[in-house]
Amino acid sequence: MKKALIFYNPTAGIIAKFKRKKNVVQALQQIGYLSYVVMVQDYFYKKINPPKEDFDLVVAAGGDGTIRLAANYILKNRPELPLAVVPLGSGNLTAESMGIPTKFSKAVENISSGQPVKIDVGLVNEKEYFVLAFSLGHLAESVTRTPTQEKRKIGIWAYFKTFIGRRIKIWGFDFEVDGKKFKVHGNNLFIFNAIRFFGFQPKKKFDFQDGVFDLFITTNRTFFGWFQAFVYLLLYREPRRLVFSTSGKYFKINPTKSGRIRAQIDGDRINLDEVKIRVIPLKLNIILPPTNP
Repeated sequence: MKKALIFYNPTAGIIAKFKRKKNVVQALQQIGYLSYVVMVQDYFYKKINPPKEDFDLVVAAGGDGTIRLAANYILKNRPELPLAVVPLGSGNLTAESMGIPTKFSKAVENISSGQPVKIDVGLVNEKEYFVLAFSLGHLAESVTRTPTQEKRKIGIWAYFKTFIGRRIKIWGFDFEVDGKKFKVHGNNLFIFNAIRFFGFQPKKKFDFQDGVFDLFITTNRTFFGWFQAFVYLLLYREPRRLVFSTSGKYFKINPTKSGRIRAQIDGDRINLDEVKIRVIPLKLNIILPPTNP
């Protein structure tokens, strides 16, 4: 029987998903895998490492942060291993953007019927990998300040509740993309690998295998402007207003006057003195449905 290493987050997602550890282990056993489970909290906070066994597969059973943690384990220890995803989080934006089923049974089925595909990843300050997105600003602070209890109760809507409850603040983003300098005022800065916006496919094609990431800054000053910016991102390859966009392979973000940079990577909070991000092409092997990415 094959062996699978599962990174499991018991606090991911709504309460109905809270006791799915047993379900995940049993489902993998049914498709031929003997599982070893690592609790995300034990691995991250207590530094309890998985045993050095000859695993055939790594599974991220949780949300976007769990996927990032599992990806970092693979890339820093066993880069030849494929990553499978069983989405149990509140948002599941990474899984949705890759076309990985968010329904439990379909996600498990994808592990056996899907295909390993190499995708690009981002590397922050030569230390931390991320799969989907890095962000600064209003949304990043809202995501990282949303209480876990709220996420367990109402899922992704907890993020919206925190988001609309905070006053819009304008930052002066000072950054470089592939050596070209920019300074743009806005409320959010995003660096995306590729993304679908809550089920909506943008007009501009995003690709997990193109070797470049896209940078967006939303410049609206009102909450109604959020909806306008969202529409422009969906309908135009190059948004006409309220959104600054560019793309590249190397990004540098300079600190603000207040000092350290408070950001989020794949849903997790991170504090940095500086930000240097480079795209690592076709680095992570992930199991995707046959027609993706």
